[in-house]
Amino acid sequence: MTTGEAVRIYLTTTDAKDSLVGRLMPQMRSALAELEPRYSAAGGPARADAVLFIESGRNKFASYRGVLLARPEIVDDPSKCFIYDFTDAPAAFLPGLYTAMPRHRFNPDAMRAIPSSWDDTPENVFEVAAARAHQLRPLLFSFRGFRSSAVRARLFAAHFDDVRYAVSETHDWWNFDPSGEARLVYLAEVSASLFGLAPRGRGTTTLRLYEIMRVGPRTRDLVGRVGTADRYPVD
Repeated sequence: MTTGEAVRIYLTTTDAKDSLVGRLMPQMRSALAELEPRYSAAGGPARADAVLFIESGRNKFASYRGVLLARPEIVDDPSKCFIYDFTDAPAAFLPGLYTAMPRHRFNPDAMRAIPSSWDDTPENVFEVAAARAHQLRPLLFSFRGFRSSAVRARLFAAHFDDVRYAVSETHDWWNFDPSGEARLVYLAEVSASLFGLAPRGRGTTTLRLYEIMRVGPRTRDLVGRVGTADRYPVD
C-alpha cells in the first residue's frame, strides 16, 4: 500500500450466514467505501491490508476462542486481523474496537473504546412506541428484563409497589418475539419514564444505555458504574 492509497479492508464474521450479522455482511461490505473514502472493500482476505471481524452478538463461552482463532484469516496472518465488537459482553482475543471492554482487560496499545452503533430497531417502531406511551401513566422509572445478574436480582427483590414505578421480570424479550410486541411494550414503557434503569446483565455493561438514549430527550439513564454495579444496593 502506498501513501494516499485507500486502506483495503476485508469484513467478515464468525456468525452463520442466516444470522443478523451474516445477513447484513454483503451490505456492510458494499457500504464500506461509500461511507469512508479512506477505506475500500477488499475482495478477499489475501488482498486486504486489514481483516475486520464483526463480532457475533451471542454470548461468548470458552469454546468460542477456538472457533475464532481457528479461522483461516487469523491462522494465515494474525497481524492484520482485528475485531469490531458492539456487544455488552466482549472477549479480548484480538486487538480492535470494543464497546464494553472492562478496565482490567482493556489494553490501550491494542484496543480502542467506541460507542455502540448497533441497533436494528427501525425508526417507525420508536414512533409507534412513543404513541403508546401517551396511553400509559407517567412513570418515575422503569425496567424490564431477565434476572441475569446480582444487581438485577436485588432490583426485583425490592418489590416496588408504587404506581410511579414499573419493574418487570420477563423472558419475553424481543430477540425471541417475532411479532415485535415485546419490543414495543419495552420502548413504550421507557418513553413514559423520567428515568430508565440500566443495570448490567450477564455482560460488563448493558446496551440499554444506547436504547434509552435513542428513545428521546425525556428519559435519562440511571446506572451503576460499569463493571462494579453489583456492589451497589438498589436503594
